[in-house]
Amino acid sequence: MYRIHSDSGLIRRMIAALTLLLGWSLWLVGCASSGTGAAGGPSLAKITADYDAGHFQQAYDGAVTLSRRGDLATRDQASYLAGLSAYRMQNYLSVDRYLSPLLHAPDPAVAGRAAGTLGLADMERGNFREAATHFKDAAERLTGQEKAEAAYRAGLAYKEASLAGQARVQFLIARGASKDSAFQAKVERELKSNGFTLQLGVFAGRSNAESMAREFQNTAAAAQIGPAGILAGKGDRGETLYYVHVGLFNSFSAALRARDSVNQPAIVRTMESIAN
Repeated sequence: MYRIHSDSGLIRRMIAALTLLLGWSLWLVGCASSGTGAAGGPSLAKITADYDAGHFQQAYDGAVTLSRRGDLATRDQASYLAGLSAYRMQNYLSVDRYLSPLLHAPDPAVAGRAAGTLGLADMERGNFREAATHFKDAAERLTGQEKAEAAYRAGLAYKEASLAGQARVQFLIARGASKDSAFQAKVERELKSNGFTLQLGVFAGRSNAESMAREFQNTAAAAQIGPAGILAGKGDRGETLYYVHVGLFNSFSAALRARDSVNQPAIVRTMESIAN
């Protein structure tokens, strides 16, 4: 018997991680929810209201105008909102333009949130090492749950860059900075993760699993990914099943790239879940 089934738990986990990643910028905007602009100009409150309503171009235009006026604190917060609005419009050049100078802002909250949003932009562009550095900088400037969220994202970015040691350090920082038990449990899952693999098939009989593993060894992909392995686990009814898997990857994206070279159906799964 040969079966390929979807790993719904992994899919839910990846969707949840992506939702949090994109939602973090909305959460951070609270830092600039008050204040007034120069005479006749936009206020921080008005710009934030436009942002919250999804009027990102309007928020960006108002923030750019206000970033040239007022005192230093107002200009910094307006620049942050300009960069944040640009991020939502995927205008990454403007993200860099308005947020990079804020990395040296005297207010650590503004500097930290700017670094965090730069990290989000780098993640979307696939610049994982740069993203990890920005998230790490954000975690060093922020406090409480914001610090925890930034460190967690630094860990995810380091994993995507295949830097498992640095990722573990950031996950430990994230766990220690948070008092949210659900968040701590999420971080703990990352700490316990042994990486990703490609599941080639599931069989009720070990001989069939061994046959598939041998067949894979004759493919061109085997030379690049490595030999197939077999793990025994329990099915939904408690029966013993044999999982044929190949490769060990530090990141989900690396596993996806490897899957493209396998000329047969394969599912990306975490090592700790493949036989559960």
